[in-house]
Amino acid sequence: MLAVFLVGAAPVGAAPPPLQVRVRCPPAAAPIAARPSAEAVALYGARCASCHGHGGHGDGPVAQGLMVKPRRFSDAFWQEEVTDEELARAIVEGGFVVKKSSAMPAHPDLKARVAELVALVRSFRSPTGSVAVEAVSDEGAVLASVSVDPRSDGSCELSLPEMPTEAVALVVRVAGRPAPFCRVGASALAKLHGAECAARGAPLDQR
Repeated sequence: MLAVFLVGAAPVGAAPPPLQVRVRCPPAAAPIAARPSAEAVALYGARCASCHGHGGHGDGPVAQGLMVKPRRFSDAFWQEEVTDEELARAIVEGGFVVKKSSAMPAHPDLKARVAELVALVRSFRSPTGSVAVEAVSDEGAVLASVSVDPRSDGSCELSLPEMPTEAVALVVRVAGRPAPFCRVGASALAKLHGAECAARGAPLDQR
């Protein structure tokens, strides 16, 4: 059972608070990643951890000062989308070459070790998967989104800072599952302090 509680009704005329979304779902086991070599761990610590964090959560000591926040390697959605070849090119040639932040420098001297570093990045994937909340348009375009890695019991809390005026619904997705877990219409959000939907069966649309 997946329970979603949407909290954030505001008095008339007041600025709407962030939408707080609490999710509980069965934890998803991560694919078993190859054990990274000690040399790769040392290279990552010296070259990457200051931005991406020692655990791959994008929370390194330099991250707060960057305009574009470093990639959260634990994000299962991103791990499912990116290829090993794209990771290798970003490491060796830098962020600008792969249409990411130019703050990520190139490391051409790591070309011979790049496969080990790619394996290390893969090992950071969250063992509980990831959950995302998306504000979507009538055509299904994602207008705003936030994702987090659930705790070991499958629960997590997300905060969507702003519900775009053109958004018609919030959609909850879980990495590795193609269908949305839950859909709550924007009209319902304007009235509800909370909503609940089931994990099994067709997504619930409260319009």
